[in-house]
Amino acid sequence: MTGGKGGIGRGIALGLAEAGARVAVLGRNGEKNKRVLSELKTIGVPALAVTVDVTQRAALEPAL
Repeated sequence: MTGGKGGIGRGIALGLAEAGARVAVLGRNGEKNKRVLSELKTIGVPALAVTVDVTQRAALEPAL
């Protein structure tokens, strides 16, 4: 999900993880992505974080 690194998006990502979903966080800020990834892994579900600018189509390759 994009925007999963902070605010409402972070809350949704954590809620999905607590419900047992696998979560991928995509965002431009690698440090914030890593912090949320650490929280997700604490919950114990598979998770990953990808640093990417979703407004740049060519930059989406790492997310595919």
